[in-house]
Amino acid sequence: MKKSILLLSALCITLSSWAYDFKSGGIYYTITSSTTPYMIAVSSDNVSYSHYSGSITIPNSVIYNSINYSVTSIGNGAFSECSALTSITIPSTITSIGNGAFAFCSGLTSLSIPSSVTSIGEASFNGCSGLTSITIDPANTTFSSEDGVLFNKDKTMLFYCLNTKSGSYAIPSTVTSIIGGTFSGCSGLTSITIPTAVTSIIGGTFNGCSGLTSITIPSAVTSIGNYAFNGCSGLTSINIPSAVTSIGDGAFLGCSGLTSIYVNNATPVDLSFSYYVFANILGSYTSTCVLHVPFGSAAAYDAAVQWTDFTTIVADVTPVFNAKASNLKITTVNGKAVISGLSQGTSLAVYNLQGAVIYNQQAASETVCVNLSARGVYVVKVGTESVKVVY
Repeated sequence: MKKSILLLSALCITLSSWAYDFKSGGIYYTITSSTTPYMIAVSSDNVSYSHYSGSITIPNSVIYNSINYSVTSIGNGAFSECSALTSITIPSTITSIGNGAFAFCSGLTSLSIPSSVTSIGEASFNGCSGLTSITIDPANTTFSSEDGVLFNKDKTMLFYCLNTKSGSYAIPSTVTSIIGGTFSGCSGLTSITIPTAVTSIIGGTFNGCSGLTSITIPSAVTSIGNYAFNGCSGLTSINIPSAVTSIGDGAFLGCSGLTSIYVNNATPVDLSFSYYVFANILGSYTSTCVLHVPFGSAAAYDAAVQWTDFTTIVADVTPVFNAKASNLKITTVNGKAVISGLSQGTSLAVYNLQGAVIYNQQAASETVCVNLSARGVYVVKVGTESVKVVY
């Protein structure tokens, strides 16, 4: 599952890179410019993945049919799944590294990127479980690296995190975007802090982070991509901000440890065109994970595609005032809610957990008694402020 998801985006592009034009010194090449300046890209054969092994040194140039070609790029998926590849030397003529170029090269322990590289594609190093260091030439004006994490030069974009990174990691506050698959396979990470400026969780970003127990999605995030948290089995709770309007396929697939999901938008995100968003959460779909929704929106979620799969949907309300500090006192006795400390004329409403109105009038006195129909959770609203009451 993990490999197929990680390479979904890369494979579509990689397939075209498998057609090579010639082979020289054990390396496959595709001609990218057949006129001056003559250029070629390191490519792959069109038969198998594991065509490269051992130590590879990419030359600056190659002569083919009496023409001297400059090697300027590493194509999409060129070294993908070459598990026997142990080291590679990249020349200073290389300016771009394609999507999935080194994906799943589990024999590869270190990588040095020269100053000439100005473009690195998505999922370039995903699944490189043996990679313990990745360095960028200090003279490179496009990229930088720090403690096993690859950024652009000004650290506004995060490209890749070593699979061997563990413990807690706080993404620098300068980061505004995270490339898809960045933390994929980082099973040793237990906690990740995402900067408040990030507005999108791209597909596969935290795929396979099975050790992750804590993560906070920033309030500015508007979309959660395909398989973004797939396989994050260590998460027990997650909060989906109210700004989120899009959730992709399998976004929480395999998050088998989730016992509660909190959503903050009263209107359910339309999941009609997203598949298996919550599949495999603690057994059969969402049967034992509690969905917490804003007060008054339980019915809407219970009727919405995929959200309705949750057996338990709880409408929550967060108290926005301190009853003691405001002299308001609420007690329950003999099937009644006794609300005291009211100002005459103050609007007072009581709702059950399903959002049905039990009482809605202006307070005629300092104390008001409201009949409760049954034991359960109620919401008392005084003016514009609310508090939850359990009877």
